[in-house]
Amino acid sequence: MLRPPTYREFGHMKSQTLARAVGLAELTPEVTRLFDLVAPSFGALELGPMPRWASTLTDDGTPFELALAFTATGPSLRVLAETRGAPFELDDAWRAGVELTRALGALPGVDIRRFERVATRFAPGRSSASFALMHAGTLGPGGALAFEVLLNPRASGTVRAPELVRETLAALGADYAWQELAPKLHATSELIGVSLELSARPNAKVGIHVAHPRVSASEIDALVRDESGYTPGLARRWVETLTGFDGPFDASPLVTCHSFGSPHDAAEVTVEVPVRAYTVNDAEALLRVSELVGERAPLLRNAVEATAQRPLEMGRGLLSSVALRPDAYGTRVSVCLAPEAHAISSPRRPHVSELFRRKHGLVTGAL
Repeated sequence: MLRPPTYREFGHMKSQTLARAVGLAELTPEVTRLFDLVAPSFGALELGPMPRWASTLTDDGTPFELALAFTATGPSLRVLAETRGAPFELDDAWRAGVELTRALGALPGVDIRRFERVATRFAPGRSSASFALMHAGTLGPGGALAFEVLLNPRASGTVRAPELVRETLAALGADYAWQELAPKLHATSELIGVSLELSARPNAKVGIHVAHPRVSASEIDALVRDESGYTPGLARRWVETLTGFDGPFDASPLVTCHSFGSPHDAAEVTVEVPVRAYTVNDAEALLRVSELVGERAPLLRNAVEATAQRPLEMGRGLLSSVALRPDAYGTRVSVCLAPEAHAISSPRRPHVSELFRRKHGLVTGAL
């Protein structure tokens, strides 16, 4: 009897398939290495019908996801993984995550000094936080590797999160970032992540991830319209193209990421749309995202269909979320793909309330 594949074997298959689908077949060894670098803690575990722990990274509990970004120089691939292994407790995951970060620090071009400066603030202890640490590795079009670590600002509880973020930015010498971000936070805003580029570059970025529960596309547009590269209506057009309506988005929140490199450079602000929560199936999601990637739509279709290995109409959530921000070449689009190691979400029926709002063009109140 054949044994089930391990997460490592499954991850290799999915990431290599994605690389080949977007014309990066010559980089499959680097893609394999990238997966092993960011996902060693659970790689040897065999897949089963149920996940070993309730990872919130994907809807079915798979502890890693893939992403495809369209850049001016070609597609780049990313692997994001939650660091956790047996016995799957949060404090054990934290220790494993710190060890992994230090292991990555031995790689050429990787610098973890900023992580070491702030890490202890995020230790979860007896917290019931959803995750302890995540690591992202990106393979650029030329084969260069880059790494990030994602910390959980709710490690000590949601009430403490704003102060923890403020203290972290101050410890990193980025007080200016909090002064810029704080006025944009509202009573319903949720600080859900702090990302650090593991790089020695002087302008290595720190990103603050903010969820905006139950807001509309118009409200998100008002929030980002004055950010670098944005024009009034741009973000609203993105969101409405991807979801088909203006909101409010109550099934899963829209997210913004505010990324700071230096007090002399404008923040990069990304809008992330959880398309899986607002489309009927992956076929619809693909059509909607294709409208925003222009001539790269055939490449996106190749990537999604190859990764799915199933009819797109039969499920929802493979095409998980889409992140967008303006750049010098137009719009940078990054598409997150769920590996579906444990389950495929059923197609979704549109809510009656959504159909009503679409028909009548209703808009919700202010943020």
